[in-house]
Amino acid sequence: MQKWLNALDIGFHSASHSASNVPDSLLTMAGMTGSIFQEAQTRFPILLEFWRQASLDPLIWKETITPYHKYMAYFENLVNTGISEGAFDSSVDPKIAARLLISLAMGFLLQASFDPESVSWDEATKSGMRIILNGLRRSS
Repeated sequence: MQKWLNALDIGFHSASHSASNVPDSLLTMAGMTGSIFQEAQTRFPILLEFWRQASLDPLIWKETITPYHKYMAYFENLVNTGISEGAFDSSVDPKIAARLLISLAMGFLLQASFDPESVSWDEATKSGMRIILNGLRRSS
């Protein structure tokens, strides 16, 4: 799992440093989902079982959810940057927006593991991200 998360971190870092603004960065991240979902597809059932087992031991569970908290903070900071850039409305709650972004990723990951061939997950995730970005954008 750590190897997979390290690859995800590298992709996020690359996306955030190659984009000119936060919305473009998020769209680039959304476009990476095909390879992420493909790799996770075979491992996701194992991950779910690991989570189930880890939930029975408070110490292991605390370590298990550490990446979740890391990504929540990452996306909260990214949304704050988007607000500072003027790309996102200042009334947006960065914590809620971060939860929404993670929900999109986790929800699509779960769906892709159930039904991997039904859609292009890259395109579905980018379309979902565009919908979210439209809600976050600063109104003129």
